[in-house]
Amino acid sequence: MYFRGFLQSIACIILSSVSIMAQTSISQNRSLLLKDEQDFRDSIHSITNEDSVLDLYVEYAVQQRRMNPKKILELAEEIRAKQEIGQLKRNAYSNNLKGIYWNSPNPDSALKYQKLAEQQYDDLGQKRRVVGLILNQAKTNMRLQEYLESERLYFKALTYIDENKISDFKPKIVINEMVSLYIRLGATEIALARLTELLENTSGNINEECDIRLKISNVKKSNQQIDEAVNQLLACATNDVTNKQLLITVYRSLSDLERIRGNQKNRIRWIEKATQYNSPNPILNVPTHLFLAKAYFDNGDFDKTDSLLADFENLNMNYVQVEIHVSLAMLKIQNSFRLGDYKSAIQYANEGIVLTEKMSVSLIAIDLQRLKAEALEKIGDFENAYQILKELENKEELFEKLGRIREEEQSRVRLQFRATSDQLEDVTTKLDITRIRAFFIISIILILSSFLVYRYRIISALRVEKTRNNIANDLHDEVSATLTGISYFAEAIQRDKDDERKQYFMNLITESATDAKEKITDIVWAVTPENDDWEKFLSKCRRYASDLLESKEIKYELKITETISGKLNMDVRQHIWMIYKEMLTNVARHSKAEQVDIIIDSDHKIFKLIVQDNGRGFNSDHQKHGNGLKNIKHRANKIHAQLTLDSEEGFGTRWKLELNV
Repeated sequence: MYFRGFLQSIACIILSSVSIMAQTSISQNRSLLLKDEQDFRDSIHSITNEDSVLDLYVEYAVQQRRMNPKKILELAEEIRAKQEIGQLKRNAYSNNLKGIYWNSPNPDSALKYQKLAEQQYDDLGQKRRVVGLILNQAKTNMRLQEYLESERLYFKALTYIDENKISDFKPKIVINEMVSLYIRLGATEIALARLTELLENTSGNINEECDIRLKISNVKKSNQQIDEAVNQLLACATNDVTNKQLLITVYRSLSDLERIRGNQKNRIRWIEKATQYNSPNPILNVPTHLFLAKAYFDNGDFDKTDSLLADFENLNMNYVQVEIHVSLAMLKIQNSFRLGDYKSAIQYANEGIVLTEKMSVSLIAIDLQRLKAEALEKIGDFENAYQILKELENKEELFEKLGRIREEEQSRVRLQFRATSDQLEDVTTKLDITRIRAFFIISIILILSSFLVYRYRIISALRVEKTRNNIANDLHDEVSATLTGISYFAEAIQRDKDDERKQYFMNLITESATDAKEKITDIVWAVTPENDDWEKFLSKCRRYASDLLESKEIKYELKITETISGKLNMDVRQHIWMIYKEMLTNVARHSKAEQVDIIIDSDHKIFKLIVQDNGRGFNSDHQKHGNGLKNIKHRANKIHAQLTLDSEEGFGTRWKLELNV
């Protein structure tokens, strides 16, 4: 029973180590840990830059979460009182601190302030802070077991990083946190797929590679694939890894895997190697030394265990993570039992029970209570021991029931992650009908092509196969994400009891379904042979420009030549149409233009498409284009068209497409 609690705490230590490395990567330039309030006051008085001062407030507030949480609210009011700082900035930082304060006692209130701070930071243009707030909301939703919302927020963070070109914030940090979410819910196949993709795309940096291998090892470990977990880490157990905190975590993980294997010698060897890289801050060394103390204890090296436990007594443990603190209490209890010091065992059990009130792992509290009862029996206090065991019977039954309910819920969420919700049956059926229709169209083409000469039959078959793949890809790319979104909104309706929020999500489902219908209609239109003429194509272009730009109140001028010669086959028509839509969509969503000129013309069998706006433009030489611009170029290459993009910040954007028809 003891080992169950200790192993749970060891798992928490490993996950905490991964989290520390991610935070280190995010905050490379942050200042050192503040020692006390006087240190904080001296620091803010010595800094003249107001942003640096406010950042220091946030750092100090994070430090106070366990020591003195009410201090965070005082800091928030201090910020609000700084009249020399703009009101929007004061509100943003103050709400950020309130989100930090409420995260433990009331996650719902924390979300409220995190959302406010996110919007305010966005208005201030502090993009990295925005990403941080989105990630905080994702973690808070994980605590509330709102796993689908948590995943949505991680995707939102990735999109925000890409759209705002935040070059110093690596998307892999977000993906790492997503992987932790998938692991927590047992969706290990999704986690491994993400991690494998990350591993394949590493730039040869040994630290990045080993950070990913460490996570793969943890997933393998959770799947009881111990040998594979060890193999992932052996390549990283070298001095080539320059991130010493990462190297320590690798050694600790190898030590724990050897413990599972039952190899005490290797277990101690790996954890002793980890202690060679002690941090100047003794608090950061506690997890590693705790691993070592437990290894010595299990191996019967009690003198070494006692020596390490004595070292812990000389440390200020207030800054140590709760999970590690509880694990230390468990080891002290076990050692006290060995020494026959049952009163100390009761004392450590009481300390651990108080600590578990801050944790979500309730089974550890049960183990502590049971150990306390056993110690009470040893000193002859049978009445209190019996009373504890009596209370535990009901608690354990309740926790087991809650565990089953939670597992059922997590199983359901895992299915949601795979976008297989039964609530989308109607939408999925419509999509299937569209695919069947596309299949029949392709089949008819195949049948007709069989009447042609052998050479042409082979050429037609290849062309049809290519078209079918394109249709399938377009169906997946254009519709899959929309359907997944509908799935999440439908789940939210079931879960949320607020009628107003239910209506909000119903509206989102309606909008998404309409969007999916339009995308399917576009694809069906593209594969319908009767649309293979320029007149119908140009008419569709005119209607789309009118509907989109007028709805956005953007002035436009259309110059479309009604008579364009040349053949317009299905592939070319589909690609030109998607390019045209993407160009206008970019104008409507991103350009902030007041006037758009659209020219569709033909000169000597050369088709020309020009879209020019007077919007804000961008530096095309330095900007990393988003998916929309990449799709335009990809489709232009597919039809061998010449594409020109001219854009300059403040002077609008001009697209020009030329194609031989």
